[in-house]
Amino acid sequence: MSSGQAKGSSKSSGTSLSTKQVHPVTLSSFAPTGCELSTWAYLTLPRPATTNAKTTAKSDENTNQLLLPNLVTAHANSLKIFVVDPISGTLILASTYENLAGTITTLHALPNASGTNTNDTHSRSNSQSSDEPSNSTSSSDESYDGLLLGFSGQPRMSIVYPPGGLDTSSQWSGVLTASSIIDLTPALIERSLGSVIPLEQDLSSSITEDGKVPTVAVVLGGGVSIAAFQLPRSNYKHDSSKQAWWRTASEPYFLPLSKLSASVNLSRSTTTPVTHHHNKYQNRQSSHGQNQNIAKISHGFGDILSCAFLRGYTEPVLVVLHSNPHRYGGRACPGRLGHHSSATRTPLCLTAISISIVQQRSVVIWSLPDAMPSDAFECKPHPKGGVLVMGVNEVLYVDCAGKVQCCTAVNGWVRSTGSAMLLPKSGTIGGIMQPNPSPLPKLGVQLDGCSLCFVNENVAMLALRDGTLYSLELHEKDNCVGVGGSEVMCMSLSPVGKKLGGLGMISTLSSLPLLTVKTMRQEFGKFLNDTGLNAKKEEVDAEVNLDKGGKAEWEEDESSSLGLVFAGSRMGDSTLMVFNLKENMKLIPLELDEDQEKAKSDALEMLGQTSKRKRDVNNDDDGNVGIKKEKLEYEIDEPTSICDNSANGIAAVSDDEMIMSEEEILQREEDILYAGDLNCEGSDANTIVTPHDDRNTSDETLLPGITSKQLYRPQIRSMSVFQHTQVIDCLTGLGPIGPGCSGPTPVKESKDVSSLIANATRTPAKSSQTNIHPCGFGSSGGLAVLNTPGLNTSSTIQSEIDCLDIGAVFPCTDMGYFFVVKKGENVGCIVMKIANEREGQALEEVDIDSLVGEENADGESPIPSFQSVRDVLSRMEIISVKEFKASIDNSTKCIFMTRYGSAYALVVMCQEDSMFRIEHSHFIGVHDDGMLIDRENLVSVSFVEHLDKSRVLSAGEDLSLSCVWSSGHSSIFTISYEDSWIIKELLFAHDISHDSSTDSDKDGKNENIAFYKSGRITAVDIFAVADSIFESTKDIVKDEGQNTVESAATNEAHGGLKFDVDDIELYGEEEIGKMTNVPKKEDDDVTVHGEETSQMAPSRYNTLGGYISGAGLSDSSKVVVAISRQSGNLEIYDVAKLFSAFDGPMVQMLSDSEAKLAGLLWISESGCGQGASILNASTASRKRPKSQESCTTEMRFFFSGPAESSSDSSVPQNLAILRSLCLLIETTKGDTHLYSASKSHLSEIISFKRVSLNSVSRPSKDEAKHRNKLRRKGMAKESAESVFRSNRLHRFFSISGQDGLFAATSRPMWYLSERGAPSALCHRLRHAAPAGGAEVPIAGFCAGFVLKKGESDNGFITVHDRIGRVGSQRLTLFNGLSDVFTTHGILPGGGISIEKVPLGVTIRQIEFVDDPTVSTAAHPVYALLVSREIDVDQSHLNDDGLTPEQRQEIKHEKDKKKMAKQVEADLGGFDVDQEWVEEIERDECFEIEKRYGGSPPLSHSKFEVWIMDSSNWQMLDTYQLDDDEYGMSMKFITLSDISIDTASNNDEEDEDEEEIHDDVPFLALGTGIVDKDGEDVCSKGRIVLLQLRRVGDRIAKFELELNFVYDKEITIGPVTSVNCLVSEGSSRLVIGAGAEITLEQWGDNKLLQVGFYHCYMQVQDIIIFKNFLLLSDAYDSLHFLVYRESDKSLTLLAKDYEPTNMYAAGLLSRGGTLSFVSHDDRQNLTFLSYAPRDVAARGGNKLVCRADCHLGTQTTSLRTHFCRSNLIINSATTDSTLVALKRQDPAYGKLDDDKRFGLHYGSIDGGFGTILPMSEGIYWRLTALQSVMSNALESDCSLSHRAWRLYRRAPRRGGCRSNDRMKGVVDGDLVMKFADLPTADQEDLASAIGSTVDLILDNLLDVGVSSMVV
Repeated sequence: MSSGQAKGSSKSSGTSLSTKQVHPVTLSSFAPTGCELSTWAYLTLPRPATTNAKTTAKSDENTNQLLLPNLVTAHANSLKIFVVDPISGTLILASTYENLAGTITTLHALPNASGTNTNDTHSRSNSQSSDEPSNSTSSSDESYDGLLLGFSGQPRMSIVYPPGGLDTSSQWSGVLTASSIIDLTPALIERSLGSVIPLEQDLSSSITEDGKVPTVAVVLGGGVSIAAFQLPRSNYKHDSSKQAWWRTASEPYFLPLSKLSASVNLSRSTTTPVTHHHNKYQNRQSSHGQNQNIAKISHGFGDILSCAFLRGYTEPVLVVLHSNPHRYGGRACPGRLGHHSSATRTPLCLTAISISIVQQRSVVIWSLPDAMPSDAFECKPHPKGGVLVMGVNEVLYVDCAGKVQCCTAVNGWVRSTGSAMLLPKSGTIGGIMQPNPSPLPKLGVQLDGCSLCFVNENVAMLALRDGTLYSLELHEKDNCVGVGGSEVMCMSLSPVGKKLGGLGMISTLSSLPLLTVKTMRQEFGKFLNDTGLNAKKEEVDAEVNLDKGGKAEWEEDESSSLGLVFAGSRMGDSTLMVFNLKENMKLIPLELDEDQEKAKSDALEMLGQTSKRKRDVNNDDDGNVGIKKEKLEYEIDEPTSICDNSANGIAAVSDDEMIMSEEEILQREEDILYAGDLNCEGSDANTIVTPHDDRNTSDETLLPGITSKQLYRPQIRSMSVFQHTQVIDCLTGLGPIGPGCSGPTPVKESKDVSSLIANATRTPAKSSQTNIHPCGFGSSGGLAVLNTPGLNTSSTIQSEIDCLDIGAVFPCTDMGYFFVVKKGENVGCIVMKIANEREGQALEEVDIDSLVGEENADGESPIPSFQSVRDVLSRMEIISVKEFKASIDNSTKCIFMTRYGSAYALVVMCQEDSMFRIEHSHFIGVHDDGMLIDRENLVSVSFVEHLDKSRVLSAGEDLSLSCVWSSGHSSIFTISYEDSWIIKELLFAHDISHDSSTDSDKDGKNENIAFYKSGRITAVDIFAVADSIFESTKDIVKDEGQNTVESAATNEAHGGLKFDVDDIELYGEEEIGKMTNVPKKEDDDVTVHGEETSQMAPSRYNTLGGYISGAGLSDSSKVVVAISRQSGNLEIYDVAKLFSAFDGPMVQMLSDSEAKLAGLLWISESGCGQGASILNASTASRKRPKSQESCTTEMRFFFSGPAESSSDSSVPQNLAILRSLCLLIETTKGDTHLYSASKSHLSEIISFKRVSLNSVSRPSKDEAKHRNKLRRKGMAKESAESVFRSNRLHRFFSISGQDGLFAATSRPMWYLSERGAPSALCHRLRHAAPAGGAEVPIAGFCAGFVLKKGESDNGFITVHDRIGRVGSQRLTLFNGLSDVFTTHGILPGGGISIEKVPLGVTIRQIEFVDDPTVSTAAHPVYALLVSREIDVDQSHLNDDGLTPEQRQEIKHEKDKKKMAKQVEADLGGFDVDQEWVEEIERDECFEIEKRYGGSPPLSHSKFEVWIMDSSNWQMLDTYQLDDDEYGMSMKFITLSDISIDTASNNDEEDEDEEEIHDDVPFLALGTGIVDKDGEDVCSKGRIVLLQLRRVGDRIAKFELELNFVYDKEITIGPVTSVNCLVSEGSSRLVIGAGAEITLEQWGDNKLLQVGFYHCYMQVQDIIIFKNFLLLSDAYDSLHFLVYRESDKSLTLLAKDYEPTNMYAAGLLSRGGTLSFVSHDDRQNLTFLSYAPRDVAARGGNKLVCRADCHLGTQTTSLRTHFCRSNLIINSATTDSTLVALKRQDPAYGKLDDDKRFGLHYGSIDGGFGTILPMSEGIYWRLTALQSVMSNALESDCSLSHRAWRLYRRAPRRGGCRSNDRMKGVVDGDLVMKFADLPTADQEDLASAIGSTVDLILDNLLDVGVSSMVV
């Protein structure tokens, strides 16, 4: 829909547009990937019974397993639960909850929030007793934590529990169950007094952590009200016999803030002269003043910024950080700079309120009015009591009694923001505000945007917003020496010495303290190297970064602790670290040698003389203003009750000491500290440090020669040091996703490069298209490349071969051959092998004659023989081939399953001297021995595969395979060699009455009862898996007589019993017998935390439901067979036990009961193949489908996750935990169901839980229609009815280091794992034929072969239908999935993968250079508009180079001017604060007070244009913008070169004649220039034209240069949008700058304005299609314009009169129907249409609103993409497939559904979504389904999707929009859940709306396919 698509558009404005309505649907492709909130909670395992205050991680001695809590992260509307694996240090994704009906803004963990009790007397009811011990579990079997979530918008909170902690029954809902949802919206509306602004403020909350009943406080509306409620225990319904409880919310209690404010002594005036004058003027203006109005409409607390609960009180005590409502309107000043005075004029207040929820009472216990700094933004509760108040320039600590114990400045700006209560007057020392204590250096940082978490009682880790880590420590009085020698508390801030890269900006920091190093060395201590655990003194000094004032020394008896810290970021990657904290390290004072003592004495003598001279000058009272005397006492004009008595009366020096100025003390301290450097150059620093001899007294300090009374700043005696911090895992996050572009993927370099150069103007062949978006911010910035396997061919495809009539491909890797089997009437196979070529590997055909030798030299017999290699390979139908190792000699064999006529045979071949030889042939059915076995035809066959090849197979067979027969029987064959080849067969009989007992049709309503009563076998899978997976201590089956069948393990003596070490010691090993599952107690295994703790039980048991991984399993494996029946039963048998129980004849027929008694391991009657949510061993009756006949046709068990490499034994140990046991099922309808295996911690019975994929995989109805058309035209043959079905589900191993499964279904998919969580990935095919020509697009797939020797990764081969004659195929050889599994790649969902290309800068915009002379097929070129986020050093502000006398003189002159302005303002009757004085005062803010610290760095952006080659993402050239110039827009355009003379001549010629002009490609760049004066001068803009040109040797190296061509200054404002308008063959530049659109024409090497249009406020974006323009105004919604070439004018057709703040705009079209989409600042979507004949159009000049909804996320760009149909979705080259489709069906493309263009967007939260048009029939059907599903289905957190999608009205009015919401948008995220429901539930929902399941799924398939942008 770009202008390039509209060449040859209409000349006149009368081009007609359809006014029909477009029906939209919104669908999320993947959820946000970042992290904004995080916490630790026990969600998947019960919380330990006892919890040590210092240790939060406990060990369960029974399981020898570290019970770590879960890491919970939240971002936008997504919640994820992780498990930390102590073996590998990896974060395992246990569960994810996406697309919640609300944006999460607060996240809290609720300890012991749910549990079960065996004794009902101990269960709690809705009691609100405050003394409830929530951590007491003596009467409870187990308890789990919960989560308290707060949501944005209208204040709502939910108490939620994941299924792992609540649901122990067989039913599994898979949702976040909410015990309570607290809606505080009515109360907020009532207290807002009609204002709508508070309704838009997100809530903030705090929760108590005192071990009692949790109390929650919620700040509503940004401070309008505070609500408090408790969370007592309450019983809930549970299926088990145990009494279950959880926490529910009590009735909220709203604090009477207006009454409480009367107890707070808030000052109504200030003490500074300026503010005194201001108050006097205000009182003179009005006798009552402003304060009376505040008292009427305000609650008396001003703006409430933050709140937190204090610890140490009996009742909950809430501390509130708020402003003074009597100062400047009660608004909190967010700025960092203040006015000229001794302190800020807008200090904040801190008030503590005691709350009793039960009695509905609250009282103020203490308050600190006007004591907090004005830049304070958050309160953090201290673990030992009290609260930390975080400010931008300082951090202070207030104890529980309301005393400010200490305050530490972090830079020199504190004078402008600190309160008078904290700061002394200028020029004096003392005060509570102190710099960073000595010997640590003073600071020059900012704390805005920082995150903090405590790692112990006094130490916290603090992360600045750029990722720099600091240690914040609170020092007690006995550990700190204050100014003047007093004992005071202080806080220190020391750098950790680590900066987390790739974060962009820290959002959350959460810690988990662990055990000491001695007990955790083997678990997390292994991640810290030896230098981290046993650091030397020199390394510790470098880590602590002391300011040469002290030396750190180890103490043997001091404890060193470990812990985990998670740093989450919403801008980029999130990091998990392990730290080693050395606590209370003693600091040793410096001692000087003789030379240093002499240097010190000389310095002191010099300072003494200087100070004497200055003292004499100060004593001279000549009436002039001179340097002030140093004040000896702490003086302050405000009350000093906020500080301890020890802080009052602090003297800088004693009376008998020299009186020194502040600069003299600083100079003296520096001279003494650095005295050792005067005469000891090159000496070791350790020579001046002596061992600690305990000589420290109260008067001694770390600085030699300076007593404690002479200290200018506090000094600490010891400190805690983060010895080592190690990143152990990193979660890749995209960050904000910006406006992207679509471009080609690179292909391999063309062989004939010269031909491209000779004909450079030709258009290169169309390749695969991908989407590239900017992502991240700052250091985390980069590109997000959307990708799928098969799309990027340059790195993965090795060779391609066109072929015909290929049915399957089977590899024999050890032999080096591939057997390509023919299909249909063609028999035999083609033998191929891999050949090495110059450009890589390729497949070549092998002559069969070279493999069979002289066999059948006499001629070919008329009947082929199963004993002839030639006949087997060329004259028989080969069904399957498998390579295996013979156990007798470890030689390589291959077995063929062949068919000739109705005879089936198994043929074993070997290779000798490059020749194949048949060793054995086995005819199936020849050994039936008179048994009447009617197998009929073969349906499917599968050979055994080892899911985990690192384990030893306990059975002795060489090979096993299973078959399914059309009669409903199933066969298992075992192949072994003793004296000869022995092939045994075991048949499972078809039991018709298999399920009659459980499917009694009592009501007679089940129409398909006969279908589901059948016990015929429909699918089977045979595989080898670890022994421990299917072990169980419980009886899971029932025998035939008693309706119970005992477990197969109980058939052996004591086989079902498990004995621990204590049982062996008690009864003896002889009594128990040798049990394979009895753990042997080793002599050195003494404690749980010994050296052997690395051999842990599967830590995957810590996950939700304990799903099974590849770690911690038994060393041996066994062969099992899984059987699925038509009734929906799934049975798993032990193959070895089956054959051992019926050892005898070669063929044995087993009945259903005999098989279960012999070797049944597990059975499920939950409905396999019917979409059951869970497959478990429960015998509960299930609901069956009524009209749908669905059963399993094929199934595969597999491990998905990192591959296990046999070469490196450490890899399986570390990565096996990420391997998930999965099950994939394909049904008769073509649906695929993915399940993940799990075991509960309460039971060892395995179960399979369905994984929600939110996609439809069945064939579409369009495919069947297209296939019928091809058959009618004779283009496709009628497929012969064949019972046999080739395998479509293929396991693969070690492809790009991953194991998983490939499904060659109608939608080819890869099933892989992302951090242990299974996910699906679409596969694309190059030049694929339109769907419908064949049943499935991929006919053959094989993997498991190595392309290059020495490599561990395998390749794979696909055979798919290609374009051309129907039946044409292409065989493609891939070397792996390297384009998917990249270093920074992620699998976010939606069937796509994302490759993150980190660049370390902020990418503002990206454009594909669509110029064939520049971009080649092998090197696509992209232009990037980037900004470097740099920190500008402001150290020049620390020293202005003036002497104190000069500085004092300048200050005196300013005071005179200020006084004159004050007098003039007083006489003139105007407010001094609003006139000239404010400008003078602001100048004082830029003075750094060096006593507190230096100047922090200033953030600045430097803009550039990069040209990059996407083949390797290397930079080719750059163009830098000027300083203070910002890049606003960029676009690659082509302009027509129209000179002025040519344009004038064209006016005289005929209008119908079009002159052809040369098109010149440019890269147009729009900028905005902000002068150094800031906003005082209006911003201007500039349009820059750049050109790209190839340089250098074009063949050897790809090089480009970016050349400047032209620029033009735009004076009307910054250039925010550039685009190209094509009309009548001429291309012109359209510029949006300020409030104006200008039309520029290129000619004579310059731009000439030929047209303009003036809008209202600010042009945001311009979208052009044909000769129409859609203008989005940043503050005034949409304008619809038309361009006329005759007079080159832009005319307004219609506009939206609603004053909407625009963020993005786009076009949505279906056929000739067009809709304008606007996205506003309230995350809404509005769909407008141009309908001049509509009544609501007001005569045609108003855009009519057709639909609206709430999107739930913010985006800045809506880009158009073509909605592909079901027939071309599998193609990687859409253009070629679309051309082939139109040739096969000329009618395609004429319907509206064939011409649809949707929108896609990347959100600022890191998510991705689409907006799609649909037909009216589909819209009404899905609308009805949406209404039914919102009522029938349980939603996460009990939130309403219907309310979530309602349009959010703007608070400001003035538009013409009515209050009625139009709605009319389908929530695709909700209706897509229909695909993951059980079939029976799907039928109920379909019947409720009068439709069918097939029709709804086909509509959902169309929606899902249309949303795929790659």
